[in-house]
Amino acid sequence: MTSTRFQMIKRWQALAIVLLTFGLMLGSLSFVMPTKTVQPVLVRDVKTPSKVVIDRNPDLVLYRAINVRMDAGEGYYRAAAAEQRTQGYPLRPFVTFRLPTLALMHHYLGPAAMTGIIWALIIAVTLAWWGRLKGAFVDPGRRVIGVMLIISGLTLATRPELVVVHDNWAGLLVSLSLALYRPGNALPSIVIGLAAVLVREIALPFVLLMAAFAVGHQRWRELIGWAIALALFTFAMALHAHAVAGILLPGDPASQGWTAMGGWPFFDLAMRLCTALRALPVSMGAVLVPLSMLGWAAWASDTGLRGLLLIAGYMLMLMVIGRPENFYWGLIIAPAFLLGFAFLPLAVADLWTALRHADA
Repeated sequence: MTSTRFQMIKRWQALAIVLLTFGLMLGSLSFVMPTKTVQPVLVRDVKTPSKVVIDRNPDLVLYRAINVRMDAGEGYYRAAAAEQRTQGYPLRPFVTFRLPTLALMHHYLGPAAMTGIIWALIIAVTLAWWGRLKGAFVDPGRRVIGVMLIISGLTLATRPELVVVHDNWAGLLVSLSLALYRPGNALPSIVIGLAAVLVREIALPFVLLMAAFAVGHQRWRELIGWAIALALFTFAMALHAHAVAGILLPGDPASQGWTAMGGWPFFDLAMRLCTALRALPVSMGAVLVPLSMLGWAAWASDTGLRGLLLIAGYMLMLMVIGRPENFYWGLIIAPAFLLGFAFLPLAVADLWTALRHADA
């Protein structure tokens, strides 16, 4: 890759991009949402009540407790409803219940197999992006850097306690689907994309985006594949809603809603906590989030555009919905988010050239 999307832009366009980036960086520093809002809380281990353990989010306790009940013979929906009532979670609307896919896998395969599968997914994502980045750079060393950045986006996925988190699995599947996509051979990407939404419904924007690209490129056979995936997902959600309706009691509480309007600070928080940026000082991590997005914006390829639109879509979504404790929704796009840094030096060089150009 010898150039970026910024190579031929006008001076005023380059200035607008630079000002927007610095504006986001200043916004991150001025309104940064501190990590302390999601500090660990003390909870009781569901298998050994006398043992106190530390978890980063009460949802992890809920998922484990459901798995324990299922291992004891309860069905998924009865187990989930019982634990959500016990732990003070809402039961309405039906999307307050996670799809049963991951819980059933845990029940039938066991924790050791699930850990093995998630590690296989992590390796698959890494190898798939190594293949995707072939030819993306003139300097082959930058391809290595790109894969290292992918690995840095997978750091949270490797944590053993997150094997029960649906967003973790869905994010790995979304990243794998995007990396494996090839025009004329979209079936692997479609199947993996379907798996992502069957694990966590908030992966749906990815499938819709891929279907939209199929329409834009007039790849009608591919569009049929994405449409079938969407139809299967819709059917699964209908069954899910029906099952939840059959388990509800009149007094079950409803959710307070997820529209929190956290704006840029919440997206910034999610990206910091869901990637290797969590290891950096808050202010440094906050500044780097917009720079990674700038790198993604510069990647002049079909994959670069898909990735940029995917990140932008989830950015807008997280700016509107999601409470601070829901930061882990960012895991949907975390695996590939930091890849933007591999393109950042090229982006800066082309922006600098455009700013120096005499034509406005």
